[in-house]
Amino acid sequence: MDPYNKALLQFHAAVILWGFTAILGALITLPAIALVWWRVALSFVVLGTLIFLRRSANPSFATTMKFLGIGGVVGLHWLCFYGSIKLANASIALITMSTSALFTMLIEAALGWKKAGRRDYFFGLGVIPAMVIVVGGMPTEMNVGFVVGLMSSFLLAIFTVLNKKNIESSDPWWITMIEMAGAWCAMSIGMIVLWTVGSGVEWLPDLRDWWLLGILAVGCTVLPFVLSLYALKKLTAVTTNIIFNLEPVYGIIMAAVILGDHHQFSPVFYLGAFCMLILVLAYPRFGKGR
Repeated sequence: MDPYNKALLQFHAAVILWGFTAILGALITLPAIALVWWRVALSFVVLGTLIFLRRSANPSFATTMKFLGIGGVVGLHWLCFYGSIKLANASIALITMSTSALFTMLIEAALGWKKAGRRDYFFGLGVIPAMVIVVGGMPTEMNVGFVVGLMSSFLLAIFTVLNKKNIESSDPWWITMIEMAGAWCAMSIGMIVLWTVGSGVEWLPDLRDWWLLGILAVGCTVLPFVLSLYALKKLTAVTTNIIFNLEPVYGIIMAAVILGDHHQFSPVFYLGAFCMLILVLAYPRFGKGR
């Protein structure tokens, strides 16, 4: 197989595995904060082992502290993502991720890092009426989960902007491991606070959850990261953006097949979801420039 097509398959595989995290989040019985705590702890151990075997140079103290903070944002993003799954379902959590491009554009424009053009605003703001349709097609008891999913998308945008600003001169293996450590610290602080105020959570997995957490950490965190690293050497930024934006599509299909999420929504929800996904997929191709 030619290297370019191999890279395409690798990146598609990575995106499918990332989409499968929502399915695992619905299947794991732990509360969201404990789920994220175990995910990042296990991912940190696996990545640390791989880095030791690769013997790559470790970053400076200042760089480490910077990415620990960014990792805290990652932890909060995952906390809201899995919180959205627990409060609503996997499809809601995935469809709200489609707004991250809008949030990213607004944050970069607000910070003066990138000037948004008219087409950027057209695609970004076009997500809003589609979201209104989505909300109209889902049960009202899922509204809180939808809002938490939007918070997750906003945090993902912050993480993306910060990573893009700081990742260029650093080793991505070390960065990912440090960010996992930062996410673990954030979740640990959260669990300590909950226990302190007398609202402790169940944090010890049962045997079934151990297996699912292992799949989540190794198969849906470390493995897609490695696949994407190799694929990015051959693919352009536009191509990777388009494929990455397929994550909600893959995830919603898997949620319908594995979890039966489609029984909880009216056709109106899928009309809105379809409109959102069309905008998201079209943005990397047409949304650049003024």
